[in-house]
Amino acid sequence: MRYKNILVPVDGSENAYKALREAVEIAQANKDEISILIVQDDGKLYGHALPIPKQRYTRASEMIVQEALDVVKDTVKSQIFVVVGLPKKQIVEFATEQKSDLIVMGATGANYFERMTLGSTTAYVVNHAPCNVTVVK
Repeated sequence: MRYKNILVPVDGSENAYKALREAVEIAQANKDEISILIVQDDGKLYGHALPIPKQRYTRASEMIVQEALDVVKDTVKSQIFVVVGLPKKQIVEFATEQKSDLIVMGATGANYFERMTLGSTTAYVVNHAPCNVTVVK
Protein backbone atom coordinates (compact mmCIF):
# COMPACT_ATOMS: atom_id res chain seq x y z
CA MET A 1 0.00 0.00 0.00
CA ARG A 2 1.22 3.50 -0.80
CA TYR A 3 1.00 6.05 1.98
CA LYS A 4 0.96 9.77 1.23
CA ASN A 5 0.57 11.33 4.67
CA ILE A 6 2.40 9.59 7.50
CA LEU A 7 1.93 10.72 11.11
CA VAL A 8 4.64 10.11 13.70
CA PRO A 9 3.89 11.01 17.32
CA VAL A 10 7.14 11.70 19.17
CA ASP A 11 7.39 11.94 22.96
CA GLY A 12 11.14 11.95 23.51
CA SER A 13 11.44 8.20 24.15
CA GLU A 14 13.92 6.00 22.32
CA ASN A 15 11.02 3.98 20.85
CA ALA A 16 9.54 7.17 19.41
CA TYR A 17 12.81 7.99 17.63
CA LYS A 18 13.00 4.39 16.34
CA ALA A 19 9.48 4.89 14.95
CA LEU A 20 10.54 8.19 13.39
CA ARG A 21 13.50 6.52 11.68
CA GLU A 22 11.16 3.77 10.39
CA ALA A 23 8.71 6.41 9.09
CA VAL A 24 11.55 8.22 7.31
CA GLU A 25 12.46 4.96 5.53
CA ILE A 26 8.83 4.38 4.51
CA ALA A 27 8.52 7.97 3.29
CA GLN A 28 11.80 7.82 1.36
CA ALA A 29 10.73 4.64 -0.43
CA ASN A 30 7.43 6.18 -1.50
CA LYS A 31 8.43 9.86 -1.73
CA ASP A 32 5.85 10.61 0.95
CA GLU A 33 5.52 13.36 3.53
CA ILE A 34 5.63 12.89 7.28
CA SER A 35 3.95 14.91 10.00
CA ILE A 36 5.72 14.83 13.35
CA LEU A 37 3.36 15.41 16.25
CA ILE A 38 4.48 16.43 19.73
CA VAL A 39 1.77 16.63 22.37
CA GLN A 40 2.46 18.75 25.44
CA ASP A 41 0.48 16.89 28.07
CA ASP A 42 -1.55 19.41 30.08
CA GLY A 43 -4.30 18.06 32.32
CA LYS A 44 -6.24 21.32 32.18
CA LEU A 45 -6.72 21.22 28.41
CA TYR A 46 -7.87 17.67 27.70
CA GLY A 47 -10.90 18.74 25.68
CA HIS A 48 -9.30 19.79 22.40
CA ALA A 49 -5.95 19.93 20.65
CA LEU A 50 -4.72 23.47 20.69
CA PRO A 51 -1.88 24.35 18.32
CA ILE A 52 0.53 26.52 20.23
CA PRO A 53 2.98 29.17 19.03
CA LYS A 54 6.67 28.35 19.09
CA GLN A 55 7.39 30.79 21.93
CA ARG A 56 5.08 28.74 24.21
CA TYR A 57 6.80 25.38 23.66
CA THR A 58 8.05 23.87 26.87
CA ARG A 59 11.75 23.17 27.17
CA ALA A 60 11.00 19.44 26.81
CA SER A 61 9.08 20.07 23.57
CA GLU A 62 11.94 22.18 22.21
CA MET A 63 14.36 19.34 22.89
CA ILE A 64 12.05 16.80 21.23
CA VAL A 65 11.63 19.07 18.18
CA GLN A 66 15.40 19.42 17.84
CA GLU A 67 16.02 15.68 18.18
CA ALA A 68 13.28 14.95 15.61
CA LEU A 69 14.87 17.43 13.18
CA ASP A 70 18.24 15.72 13.72
CA VAL A 71 16.69 12.34 12.83
CA VAL A 72 14.84 13.57 9.74
CA LYS A 73 17.49 16.03 8.48
CA ASP A 74 16.66 16.80 4.84
CA THR A 75 15.85 13.21 3.88
CA VAL A 76 12.07 13.63 3.43
CA LYS A 77 9.52 16.40 3.37
CA SER A 78 8.27 16.85 6.92
CA GLN A 79 6.32 19.20 9.16
CA ILE A 80 6.38 19.44 12.93
CA PHE A 81 3.24 20.17 14.93
CA VAL A 82 3.09 20.85 18.66
CA VAL A 83 -0.28 20.72 20.40
CA VAL A 84 -1.45 20.66 24.01
CA GLY A 85 -3.73 17.95 25.39
CA LEU A 86 -4.01 14.28 26.32
CA PRO A 87 -1.54 12.50 23.99
CA LYS A 88 -3.59 9.43 23.05
CA LYS A 89 -6.68 11.47 22.17
CA GLN A 90 -4.74 14.18 20.36
CA ILE A 91 -2.91 11.64 18.19
CA VAL A 92 -6.20 10.13 17.01
CA GLU A 93 -7.84 13.55 16.51
CA PHE A 94 -4.82 14.88 14.62
CA ALA A 95 -4.72 11.80 12.36
CA THR A 96 -8.41 12.26 11.62
CA GLU A 97 -8.16 16.00 10.92
CA GLN A 98 -5.04 15.65 8.77
CA LYS A 99 -6.40 12.62 6.90
CA SER A 100 -3.31 10.59 7.76
CA ASP A 101 -2.87 7.32 5.85
CA LEU A 102 -0.56 5.74 8.41
CA ILE A 103 0.55 6.33 11.98
CA VAL A 104 4.01 5.04 12.89
CA MET A 105 4.64 5.02 16.62
CA GLY A 106 6.73 3.38 19.30
CA ALA A 107 5.42 0.39 21.23
CA THR A 108 6.03 2.20 24.51
CA GLY A 109 6.54 5.84 25.29
CA ALA A 110 8.12 8.07 27.86
CA ASN A 111 5.37 7.99 30.48
CA TYR A 112 5.69 4.71 32.40
CA PHE A 113 3.24 5.80 35.13
CA GLU A 114 0.47 6.51 32.60
CA ARG A 115 0.98 3.13 30.90
CA MET A 116 0.59 1.40 34.26
CA THR A 117 -2.45 3.35 35.49
CA LEU A 118 -4.43 4.58 32.49
CA GLY A 119 -3.48 2.14 29.77
CA SER A 120 -1.13 2.41 26.86
CA THR A 121 -1.25 5.36 24.50
CA THR A 122 -0.21 2.97 21.75
CA ALA A 123 -3.06 0.54 22.49
CA TYR A 124 -5.55 3.41 22.48
CA VAL A 125 -4.28 4.70 19.13
CA VAL A 126 -4.30 1.22 17.57
CA ASN A 127 -7.93 0.76 18.64
CA HIS A 128 -9.22 4.24 17.72
CA ALA A 129 -7.13 5.46 14.77
CA PRO A 130 -8.88 6.25 11.48
CA CYS A 131 -6.00 4.65 9.53
CA ASN A 132 -3.40 1.89 9.69
CA VAL A 133 -0.95 1.95 12.60
CA THR A 134 2.56 0.53 12.53
CA VAL A 135 4.02 -0.12 15.97
CA VAL A 136 7.81 -0.12 16.25
CA LYS A 137 9.68 -1.89 19.08
